[in-house]
Amino acid sequence: MSYKSRQKKREYRQAERSATSSQKSSRGKHPDRYYLSIVRRDSRCAACGGHLRVGSDFIYRHLGNVCLCTVCAQLQGIAPFMSYAVDQRERKRRRRRKEKPIASLSSTPKAA
Repeated sequence: MSYKSRQKKREYRQAERSATSSQKSSRGKHPDRYYLSIVRRDSRCAACGGHLRVGSDFIYRHLGNVCLCTVCAQLQGIAPFMSYAVDQRERKRRRRRKEKPIASLSSTPKAA
């Protein structure tokens, strides 16, 4: 195997690795995007100072580490992207709603 063919393989593998690593982290490409996410630690809104409790929704931007409550984000006209965690939670909710059985008419209590 010649030096040139080995060099081509190295360049190909390096280009492949850099392409996959850039796909994994979009933080470098879009640091100014806002994301709808779930609060993991109690914190405060950067605009109004309101409490952000664990489990509630908030708007996050990596550039400048901005955390906003949903009300402040709506007032500022921010349309956030949905994070992976929020998307999974919404899918579970939709699935549960579909699976919920409808109460039959015979099981309703009758007035005496």
